[in-house]
Amino acid sequence: MESSNILHDQPLEFEFNFSSRLYRASTIMDERMGDGWLLYAPDFKGLPILLDDFSHDILNRFNHGAVAGEVLSASVSEAASSFDRTLDTISFLEEHGFLRNQPTKSSYADSAYTSPISSMSIWLHINSDCNLACPYCFVESKQHQVMGDEVQNRVAKAIAHTVREHSLTEVNLKLAGGEPTMDVALMECIRDKVGAELKNLDIRFMTSVLSNGTLVSDRLLDFLKHPMTSIGISVDGFREAHDIHRKFRGSGHGSWSIIEKNIQKLLENQIRPHIMTTTGKETLHTLPELLEWIFELGLSTRVSVVRNPNCSWDYTPLEKATYTAYCDQLEECFERALSRLENSSVPFDLANSLAVCELSFEYPAFSGVTCGIGRNHVVITTAGDVASCPMTVHEGGLPMIDNLLSSCKAAFPYSPMDRASLKGEEDCLECQWYPVCVGGCPVTNLRVNKIPFSKSPFCQFYKYFIPRYIRFLGKKLLQQQPVLS
Repeated sequence: MESSNILHDQPLEFEFNFSSRLYRASTIMDERMGDGWLLYAPDFKGLPILLDDFSHDILNRFNHGAVAGEVLSASVSEAASSFDRTLDTISFLEEHGFLRNQPTKSSYADSAYTSPISSMSIWLHINSDCNLACPYCFVESKQHQVMGDEVQNRVAKAIAHTVREHSLTEVNLKLAGGEPTMDVALMECIRDKVGAELKNLDIRFMTSVLSNGTLVSDRLLDFLKHPMTSIGISVDGFREAHDIHRKFRGSGHGSWSIIEKNIQKLLENQIRPHIMTTTGKETLHTLPELLEWIFELGLSTRVSVVRNPNCSWDYTPLEKATYTAYCDQLEECFERALSRLENSSVPFDLANSLAVCELSFEYPAFSGVTCGIGRNHVVITTAGDVASCPMTVHEGGLPMIDNLLSSCKAAFPYSPMDRASLKGEEDCLECQWYPVCVGGCPVTNLRVNKIPFSKSPFCQFYKYFIPRYIRFLGKKLLQQQPVLS
């Protein structure tokens, strides 16, 4: 049964074992909300749901473990409900991870990339040129560097080789820079070469353009109208806040008014850009207005936060205090944003509208990382080297080999199995929210903690935001659909 908030909308199509002993999962978030109950299992696939009192009572009958058939019989004999409704409720709770066939453990464990890989994301740094001069950009050199024909050909062949070698079913080609839209002809050439190599393979091939949104030509519109092609536009804040850093090279003028017009131009051409929001200490105060503007346009966004608030990777007591203050600011601004978005007049797609940092709410990240670093997110520089992450392209990389997944692993040779607790800090694996954040960004952790798989300097913010966002989703769910009954 789909988690559509209609508990009895269709018959369940699996056999029910009346003699099975089931246990209420100890990891779930369970809170009263309105006339019902908000439930979320961070270690099980799915978004939050709302239950009525009857369904919640059935769940609680399994607090210390109970035989399903006995709970069913007791509920029917008490005239609490019909046989079919009770059976459907138990089945639904089990299917969505709120009931388990054994008690949940007190701590989690990483599976360390053991699940099979079916998709691959290729981040191509196709040029270094950019018409903006953002001071925090991880592409330090703005000199004219372009991915040449020889590198393009090697990349295209390596992608096809990796697809065949690993029987992949999906490839997402991300064209980035610099500013890739400064050279649409180069984008066309690369996509055509990769497409030609994948032509006879049973593969879902997508192309994404990662842009600052300042250049939307007719040629770019034609490029984006190609099947399975999309564009992401970077913004830093709302209006004047965006212009604090995103200024044009040379003139120093802000870019907000241009990208606002270009987003409208894209929408007029039936192209819906994804908004890639990056916010930091100087722009956070406009987050509520920015998110409301994005959702009123019917668009989606991922909100990332600037990782190094002092632009320094020295982990000193002062730096730790800086992260604490930064997390306080993040909490205050996100609280204002979520409170504003809770208004029923603000449209919101529960599954797609908003993503935040590395957090994975719908799919528990038991591989130990949410972004694919060292696994299936391949970052290739203009020179054809493989870097560990887009944030490290300026540090160079390793020579690319035909098996891109092997190159990816070699570029970031760390494993979640080597996760370590910092001295005096709690173990991430014992935190209720670990499957959602898995310790945060490994690159940030490596720079701050010297250990990639360790407690994030943003842990304080995550512990605030995760349950707060679940409550936010519950309120939006309540606005859109009734409580499960």
